[in-house]
Amino acid sequence: MLRALIFAVMRLYIIAILILLPSLLSAQTKSTSEIHDKYDDAFTMFFYQSTLKMVAGDDEELMEAIKGIEKAKLLRIRKDSQYEASDLTDYIAGIQDEDFEEVMSIKQGEGNIVVYLKGDDEPEGVVLLIEEERSLSILDVVGFLRLDKISVLTKQIEFTEGLKLPKID
Repeated sequence: MLRALIFAVMRLYIIAILILLPSLLSAQTKSTSEIHDKYDDAFTMFFYQSTLKMVAGDDEELMEAIKGIEKAKLLRIRKDSQYEASDLTDYIAGIQDEDFEEVMSIKQGEGNIVVYLKGDDEPEGVVLLIEEERSLSILDVVGFLRLDKISVLTKQIEFTEGLKLPKID
């Protein structure tokens, strides 16, 4: 009985995601869409407000950090034989052309996180580039993310030693 209910809810969730997917894709930066097209086998996740609230659960600190986020797209690109370092340079140039500015750089463990912000008075978007030895992760956020809450969010996006994202061999 419980399994049937869970299955029905999951099926409705998948249908809703499939219906909403085109609008989610068009809301992200053009540069993120372009790099996703090139690395179409990249690990990809889409989040929107209701999903983020589910992930946050009872974590008030995380709930506070995500409350201004409308939707987000996470790409995790494996640095393998097809990866070209120039793609990262092109991506950064592309988001800068879309009026994103680098606002901070964070060294965390084996990786580096660079934060780009679009909008001055009322931020419209945030891009986090998380570069590790074997992978590059891009978190493209539509909406507002307070800079003092970025560390709360990055704890959820653990590096390859963690369990939050698939390990890159």
